[in-house]
Amino acid sequence: MEVFAWEPADMTGVPRKVIEHALNVNPSLDPVCQKKRTFSPEKSGAVTKEVTEWVKAGIVRPVKYPTYISNPVLVKKCDGSWRMCIDFKNLNSACPKDYYPLPNIDCKVEAVMGFRYKCFLDAYKGYHQIQMAKEDEEKTAFYTEQGTYCYTKMPFGLKNAGATYQRLVDSAFQSQIGRNLEAYVDDMVIKSKEETGLLADIAETFEGLKTINMKLNPKKCSFGVEEGKFLGYMVTSEGIRANPKKTKAISDLQSPKTLKEMQSLSGKLASLNRFLAKSAERALPFFNTLKNITKENKHEYRWTAEAEEAFQQMKGLIMSLPSLTPPYSEETLYAYLAVSREGISRSTLDRPEWKAIRLRRYFEAHPVKVITDQPIKNILSRTEVSGKLAKYAVEIGTYKISFIPRNAVKGQVLADFLSDAPDGERER
Repeated sequence: MEVFAWEPADMTGVPRKVIEHALNVNPSLDPVCQKKRTFSPEKSGAVTKEVTEWVKAGIVRPVKYPTYISNPVLVKKCDGSWRMCIDFKNLNSACPKDYYPLPNIDCKVEAVMGFRYKCFLDAYKGYHQIQMAKEDEEKTAFYTEQGTYCYTKMPFGLKNAGATYQRLVDSAFQSQIGRNLEAYVDDMVIKSKEETGLLADIAETFEGLKTINMKLNPKKCSFGVEEGKFLGYMVTSEGIRANPKKTKAISDLQSPKTLKEMQSLSGKLASLNRFLAKSAERALPFFNTLKNITKENKHEYRWTAEAEEAFQQMKGLIMSLPSLTPPYSEETLYAYLAVSREGISRSTLDRPEWKAIRLRRYFEAHPVKVITDQPIKNILSRTEVSGKLAKYAVEIGTYKISFIPRNAVKGQVLADFLSDAPDGERER
């Protein structure tokens, strides 16, 4: 099988007639030249090395008298080396938003499940394969110790760059997406149910890549595998699993002693909420340590013994997270409702309206049976319902939702559900 790759000197990229990235800068705004920042010798050397390679590859070129000019920003990679980005905040502020829609990540991940064979593709310096519009190149200028340079190719960090890339792959693989290919910006996966059709699916995708002259990085591609990482999840033929790197990062984490460390923990847990049942309730003791803590009094932050106990329990749960699978077509979904007397602030939980929006595609595609001993159906069907209740009644009425008394449901699943209910909340 032939894999198309290139050396840096062969950075020809996608032809302009296919697509190019334009900025559409607001002409009524004055250009901004940022004040030059000074870097340490180590960082300055990293910038020089990166720019030298990019000049050879045709990604950047020297520029004189730029209107907008920005500073480099260096971020440390996992291997200890530096990644160079550009602080385009002023240029981005002057550009209108491109409202080209990006796909729903959950839908894309679930669309790959059920396919035994997968090919995970990585474009060689993906964004840099799209060219900047000629008239906008000089607006992307940035400082170095050797002079000022601007991009001839679309850089990472530029406003609407993701929308431009998504527009490209949607157009190039229109006949494949949803059938044997899924693409979210520069993340692409070929999917095949049978080994006999795998090579045909790969060949079809490569024809699409050749049409737009997009090259792959063979070192980061894998072909015909049953499991791989896609959009932050480990995708298998049966379902999805949490990324082992994320779970290990939390299991190796020390108890947070400062506000910043607690905020870091909160962000890491948010990426795993999909796999954690009752995550907000379990994490409540250490989220409570954030009460009345702000940037001004962050030195008063204290980690409690209760928080430590909950944190250690959470780490144990994270090391044995379950795999998740999507429902079959037209499969009936069951929702079990419980009420807790202990309140959890909205800063800890996602807004209910947001949850409903995220779950809407399941409600629209499947009949839902709600198991409860509360008279929800009677309340929502009253003629005098008004305000928010009326709004919710109209919303729920658009779905195939039915309510079943709890005492009509038998089986171990309900017993297991009730055994997890908070103390004092079980039926007596």
